[in-house]
Amino acid sequence: MAALVFFEAGYNFFDTIYKIDKEVYYSSRDSYSEIMSAPDVMDALEEIDDGFYRAEKTFFRNVNDNQAYGLRGVSHSSSVMNARILNFLETLGYTTKSYESRYDGNTPIADSLLGIKYVLNDPEICNPETDRRSLLCPYYNKVGSTSYTKENDKVGTVDIYENPDALPIAFMADDDILKLSFLGNDNPFNSMNNFLSSMTGSTTDYTNLNPASYFYRLNFDPVNDVQLNECTVRDYNGQFCYDALPNAVDPTVRVHFTSEKEEPLYLFMKSDNQKKCNLWFSTTKNEETGEFENFESMGSYYDGYDYCIINLGKIPVGTEVELRMTIIQQDKTGANEFIMVRDFQFYYLDYELFHNDIQKLKASPLVLDMDKTTESRIVGEVDAKEGEILYTSIPYEPGWTIKVDGKKLDKKFVDEIKVDNMLLDDKLAQLDESFSKGELTEEAYETAVKDAKTRAKSIIANTCPENEQGVVVVLNAMIGMKLEPGHHKIEMTYSPPGFKTGVVLLILGIAIVIYFWYNDRKTNPALLAKAEAKANWKKGIYLTVTENEDAEEKKSVKIIKSKGAVTPKEKPVEAEEDDEAEQEYELHEEELDEEVSEEEAEEVDKAEEAEEETKDSDSNKKVEAKKAESKKNSGKGKNKKK
Repeated sequence: MAALVFFEAGYNFFDTIYKIDKEVYYSSRDSYSEIMSAPDVMDALEEIDDGFYRAEKTFFRNVNDNQAYGLRGVSHSSSVMNARILNFLETLGYTTKSYESRYDGNTPIADSLLGIKYVLNDPEICNPETDRRSLLCPYYNKVGSTSYTKENDKVGTVDIYENPDALPIAFMADDDILKLSFLGNDNPFNSMNNFLSSMTGSTTDYTNLNPASYFYRLNFDPVNDVQLNECTVRDYNGQFCYDALPNAVDPTVRVHFTSEKEEPLYLFMKSDNQKKCNLWFSTTKNEETGEFENFESMGSYYDGYDYCIINLGKIPVGTEVELRMTIIQQDKTGANEFIMVRDFQFYYLDYELFHNDIQKLKASPLVLDMDKTTESRIVGEVDAKEGEILYTSIPYEPGWTIKVDGKKLDKKFVDEIKVDNMLLDDKLAQLDESFSKGELTEEAYETAVKDAKTRAKSIIANTCPENEQGVVVVLNAMIGMKLEPGHHKIEMTYSPPGFKTGVVLLILGIAIVIYFWYNDRKTNPALLAKAEAKANWKKGIYLTVTENEDAEEKKSVKIIKSKGAVTPKEKPVEAEEDDEAEQEYELHEEELDEEVSEEEAEEVDKAEEAEEETKDSDSNKKVEAKKAESKKNSGKGKNKKK
């Protein structure tokens, strides 16, 4: 039985640790040398710029490296992370999963809108010249370099790159941005176009949502430009589902396109059912066979941090390209061996158009007072114009207090649950009406209700009137402010919800404990007795316990010692030696209790012995009395005979 218990406990321990490592990732001990050298890297960055900005890195020990380095970036893992912000980062193309986000999938537009000004890069890990999936943006400029200690105490190099288009933490933007409730997650390139175009006032038609084309699409036909090898294709809820054939040797989906611009080409393959596949890239085509060769591995896709925007790099105009997706086989039966793609998205960036519009936003920043700005407090000044809002790249969280010119700014938004651009309650009422009219069967009705509740999202709706000031939430994620035209002083302070209440309750709790402690010293019989015993000890008076017939009583007995006698309880009683007596009292308090208990036990034993002796004495007296009476009676009998 013991062996079975140990086996079960050991297996559960191993299984738990293994699964946590698989989901969260445990760092190796050797990798901590990198974290130990992180302060040196940050010192080098602060020598270049000691201002208030965001920064990121292209190499990872784990997803929470930024906290160890002290970087304010987008890479983060937390089980209590703001779900709205995770969704927002996903709409911009960054990689996210459950409660994590990472810098993979970055683009110049997303980085600039979030204020990511500097990027740290290890050229041995991420080299744009040789790495097809480099995380380093080609438009960033190298401004510095330093060394750091890598795993196993290996010395590496960190290059510091600056994003010339990074926006400040807050700036004035066109209030057209409030016409967008949120960004969709079906196409991150469209989301970024809508985001930037609305803030610069470049979107003229919000009915059909026709923004400026910072990202524009490569001509590609998902039917005719895709070749299948040992696999088939079928429709699955509007997606292309590519199934491997049984016993296939190399089931692949081969995507072909021709480069139209010698500019960085970005790729994102939207899928509602992600299943890991391997990617291969080739620009070398065999003229005789017509087959591509010399493929370059691009790792996996749809797996972990790999599901995000990929920078394919610059490809010469007119170059034919094959992107090969290998279906991962398990047992070669064809069952559960597939890839699903809803949309193949190939996009170029019109950098000049993007750069010019970014300069418009950089012209009206919130000028920070760095002497008063801290991690939880932002103070600055800004000039507002008609038709503008103050946009901040600070995620909305309960706990922010915002003051404009010394006056608290009220919140002008409400939180609503919506589905299909209508309130969930209205949607359910619509379904109820259709069911009552017989337009839906019971099964269809139940399915529609379940689907509506599943797809429902919490959306923050702004309610600020046209000519009023107030705090608003931009794109269901970021803090914004509607301001009156003119010069304003802005103060933003963050305090976690419940923090002040917690501090008050803590102080109150401490006060209550002190009160009860002080009151007990004055009224608690046990504490009073202890204090009295302590005082008596100093005076040379000790307590003994005697038993009476009715109850136990404590009596003070003064111990009279003969000259020169030494006992364990003999202590000095001079006034100048009170402190020493008090210490000795505490040391012998337990001993005193034990001795008192021993004295009680001795007294009980003596009482029992005395009682037994009394009984024996009474018994002897009765025997003697009987003997005497017997003798007396015997004498009387003899006299009668005479």
